[in-house]
Amino acid sequence: EKFDFRPAGLLSAEARQEGKRKLANKHVEVGLKALREARLVEAEQAFAQAIKVDPTHHLAWYNLACTYIRLGKLEAAEETLSFAIKAGMRDLQHLAKDADLDPLREREGFQALIRALEADLANRERAPAQEAPKQGAEPAPKSD
Repeated sequence: EKFDFRPAGLLSAEARQEGKRKLANKHVEVGLKALREARLVEAEQAFAQAIKVDPTHHLAWYNLACTYIRLGKLEAAEETLSFAIKAGMRDLQHLAKDADLDPLREREGFQALIRALEADLANRERAPAQEAPKQGAEPAPKSD
């Protein structure tokens, strides 16, 4: 891996974001391992650290919600799941099948989140895709 000797202030915003994402991914990996091993407090801390580094990391939010469920913190889990969706979690099939979410399924808050996500996805499918002009295409003649 190539090392960039420039001070952090000179790095592009994209490079800084990429670095944040890599660090957040490492925290998520630690959290997932802890979650698999039922070390729930450690998992919670790792996912929270990932979110602190990169608040747009939807998998960190999602797995933090799953951790809260296992800890019996269902209200916190619903709220955290809403942040996961706001951050980009769009996989309805996964949400429907993940057994970790079973304790939330009968809750109105969870059902409202799923309905809102379904509506959002349906609206995105219906929205006409704006086509970019083809390169080399001549502009349409103006009618007077």
